[in-house]
Amino acid sequence: MNKLFYWLSFFIFLGFINPVISKSDLPTKKISEDSKNGNSKINNKEIKYKRFTNLAYSESKIFNNNVKEFNLPLNLEKLFTNLLVSFENDSKNKNSNVRELEILADYEEFSGSIISAKGNVIISNKKAVLNTDSFSYDREKSLLIIEGDIKFKSQNQFLLASKIQYDFKNKKGFILDAYGSVNFDYLTEFLNNDKNDIAINDNFDEYFKIKEVKLDSSSNLELGNIIRKREKETFLENFSDNSLKANINPIRRTRFISERIDIFDNVWESETLYLTNDPFNDAQLIVKNFDFKIIVEEEKTKIRSRWSNLIFENNVTLPIGPRRINVEEKTFKWGAGYDKQKFDGFHVFRDFDPIYFNNENETVLDIRSKFLIQRALNGETKSFPGKNQSSISPKITQDANALDYLGLDLIFQSPINNWNYYFLANTNSLDFEKLDKIAEVETFLTRNIYTKENKNSKTLGDLTLFGSFREKTNNGSLGEITVQSSFGGRIDFKKDEKILNNSDKELLNKSSLLSFTYGAYGSPSKNSPSELINRNRYNLSLKRIYNFHIWEPQKRKFIDSSFKYTPEAIQKGFYWLLEGNLDFFRYSDKNKQDLFLVKTGPKLVLGDFKKNFLDYTEIGIYPRFKFNYGESPFLFDQVVDTKVIELVASQQIYGPLILKFTGELNLDEKMSENDNLIKPVLDLSWNRRAYNFAIFYKFDEEVGGFKFKINSFNFKGLGKKFK
Repeated sequence: MNKLFYWLSFFIFLGFINPVISKSDLPTKKISEDSKNGNSKINNKEIKYKRFTNLAYSESKIFNNNVKEFNLPLNLEKLFTNLLVSFENDSKNKNSNVRELEILADYEEFSGSIISAKGNVIISNKKAVLNTDSFSYDREKSLLIIEGDIKFKSQNQFLLASKIQYDFKNKKGFILDAYGSVNFDYLTEFLNNDKNDIAINDNFDEYFKIKEVKLDSSSNLELGNIIRKREKETFLENFSDNSLKANINPIRRTRFISERIDIFDNVWESETLYLTNDPFNDAQLIVKNFDFKIIVEEEKTKIRSRWSNLIFENNVTLPIGPRRINVEEKTFKWGAGYDKQKFDGFHVFRDFDPIYFNNENETVLDIRSKFLIQRALNGETKSFPGKNQSSISPKITQDANALDYLGLDLIFQSPINNWNYYFLANTNSLDFEKLDKIAEVETFLTRNIYTKENKNSKTLGDLTLFGSFREKTNNGSLGEITVQSSFGGRIDFKKDEKILNNSDKELLNKSSLLSFTYGAYGSPSKNSPSELINRNRYNLSLKRIYNFHIWEPQKRKFIDSSFKYTPEAIQKGFYWLLEGNLDFFRYSDKNKQDLFLVKTGPKLVLGDFKKNFLDYTEIGIYPRFKFNYGESPFLFDQVVDTKVIELVASQQIYGPLILKFTGELNLDEKMSENDNLIKPVLDLSWNRRAYNFAIFYKFDEEVGGFKFKINSFNFKGLGKKFK
């Protein structure tokens, strides 16, 4: 059963085969805490929420408004329609969305009902071009036949074939020896109105060479706590110590191959179809799909395959099972997750389609329901304090009732004039009699108040009103601390700037942050962690970061086929980081705390990671010191870990193998010898251009696991067949 879950999780992750897939994921937020200095600060939050589908809201809006972009058949079907209208010359069939085609050939013939052309045939409109050796159209049978060296292109979309046949009356046909490349960000060429027309020329030579390849995004799977001491007796107890993390991004650009694609009205199918995310040959990662289908019904697209295999290096095959994907719907409505503290372990969830409240789809509610399987099987929970205890009291083992087996997540977001409103709530039970122990709520009202941007700098000013209930924050060696309640306002001014020399080479990157926060907080006391205290807090924060480019060869923007081990060019150089942070805290009980942090140190990067031996080295050493005056009445913002050295070291061993170490050396005298090394992690990775495998081990927790990454690229050109 353990293996079954791992394989199931792996299959869900490998949904990248559909290039527009996004994994359902919980909303995420980035807390701009000084996590590396061990002093978490609520005042420096940066709002970065994502939909359950793991698409940013703006991206999701574009996707929902342009669902026709996401399938190749519609583009060719539009071309066929244009051909039919041109040949039949039936004005009543023409409308504003159908454009006349230009047809050029060395030889043309009209014989009865048959129109034919041979020799360098070029069929084009404003959106696309088709070049072939010959074609014929039988007006009586409404039969179109295109043969020879067929080349079709529209913006960032290409198709090669040896024969295309299509029966307009019966709406069926086929494509032989199909090879293509699709960019799912640019498939509206035939479907948009004229104002978005893009001129497509009939020169195909420039499109065959793969060029301007750069990394677009990566999808990650991490299965942790696999390498560990098994001290528990039962399966559930052992399983509950494992963890699964996933971040799935769409693969926007793919290449595909199929010997034959059959067309049956709204269904396009292939007995065997290959897909790859790798822009170069020999492709390092290929997906082989059996009985692959694209179904278009009522402007909705469905993707199906009876079975799919993942092929590494044209050698190792991994079965990943059947696929059923509805492109316009939320992908992976069902999913699984794990959180021992919050959900008592393993749980499953179901996402519902978003609820929109206006025509612009800008006001939206997302809902996720959860069933806590492990809690239900055990019949008990360790996620809540006792019935008559406060919400910050220690959690105890107690019986779980039926409502404790369920959970709910809500995200509501909406524009309000020039503001953006976010409301997030989640529960790990539906027993509302203990609402103060099960609910976590965050809400923000934010707007931009200042923007200034030029070639080398950007300044933003933001105003935020915030509120939260039972928010979790981390304070270094003190661990995770609950802020029971908070509300207030914050104003931030941030400036990022590049300093260049006369040849436009970067000499220095610097950023500045000025922030002022006022809030009322309820949180555990520093002196008595079981006691909840309420205080107002004022915070003025000034932060400056300098990254000096002491030595840096010319940056390389794109990669070529020689980059076998990395999806992007290694930026060699010698850098020096200097960071300073000054915080002034004032509390309503007359307590005060002033903090000065300084962090500095070098980073050296050598090699291109192209050769087989010792061609990549990265070393970073960053001493960090904190000096404070006064004390906070709260536990969550106490100053800890005052003298630390941050360490980062990566070294290529041989070929794609890299050994990496990260950790912090705590120099505080009060620390014991066994505690001086904070969060040490050893990582051994197998690196390829298209994907990455890694195993890791966390020494302080005595646990380990593995990570898997799939890369997505942007590139120009079609290249040669990859198989």
